[in-house]
Amino acid sequence: YDTSGKCQLNNTRYGSLVDLAPTILDCLDLPEVSTYQGISLLDKPPATRYSFHQTIRTREVFALVRESSNHMYKLMVNRLRDKFYNFRLYDIYHDPLESENIITSVDHELLKEMLEVFREKLQLPETINLFEQAVQN
Repeated sequence: YDTSGKCQLNNTRYGSLVDLAPTILDCLDLPEVSTYQGISLLDKPPATRYSFHQTIRTREVFALVRESSNHMYKLMVNRLRDKFYNFRLYDIYHDPLESENIITSVDHELLKEMLEVFREKLQLPETINLFEQAVQN
């Protein structure tokens, strides 16, 4: 909340809590912190943006959100020890209730791109074939 009016949000499409600190630093004209994963919401949004989420309350569940100007995809994956299972992919803009898993019908290049980002976030070796696991789900 900015009463001065100098900090106008230019990215109101999609934000996350990790964007809060970079946005405040930007508003106060303070330098960026290289370890922050978020982006300033004062800047124009990137063409495509990924955010990574996880929970370990009852079981490990990971979510990777890919947001662009016309789609928001959410890839969800469960993990038990070193095994990944129950891959789900939702088009959030067209299915906000996440009722239709489109993982087998989505463009394979998009799915491969998302799985590669997922692999990088978890620092998984390339020997794990996530694509095969996802489509055989």
